[in-house]
Amino acid sequence: MRVKLTEQEQRIRYELCPARKTYDILEEYWTPNLMFVQKSNFKSKVVNTDINGLRYNDTKYKKKNSIFFNLSKKNNLLIGSSVVFGIGASSDKKTISSLLSTKGEMYLNLGNRAFNQFQEIIFFLTTFIKIKKINKIVIFSGLNDIFLFNNRYIRNEFPGPIYWNNQF
Repeated sequence: MRVKLTEQEQRIRYELCPARKTYDILEEYWTPNLMFVQKSNFKSKVVNTDINGLRYNDTKYKKKNSIFFNLSKKNNLLIGSSVVFGIGASSDKKTISSLLSTKGEMYLNLGNRAFNQFQEIIFFLTTFIKIKKINKIVIFSGLNDIFLFNNRYIRNEFPGPIYWNNQF
């Protein structure tokens, strides 16, 4: 569910947040149970994803094309949707997970664009088993659910509203 903008609105949007151009071309691909995830191996100055479509904190830590190979002694997980993924951030270094990471603790960005809470749970349950030595789990969730439940153009049925649900 994307809002259609006029040319003038689009121009203003890109003037206020030039990085949005990159996010607008970042595609998603369909996957079982979750519906979609970000395009894998996307490369740009603004956003970079690994083989799973997960965002790097900083490409200088990029190893073997996956955030799961950047594991440290204390791995922390940041779980959520668009805000955690970092929509609007001007670079990978400016995401919440990157800003929370320190030399001793790495926060892995397990954010996905447009997910509702149910999708976030499914994604977490299928992902966390790949990570050893989990120290902390931070959940920053619910923003999309609040927006979607109050959107009169989206059906509010179990398991909760999801982006693009009117297409299925």
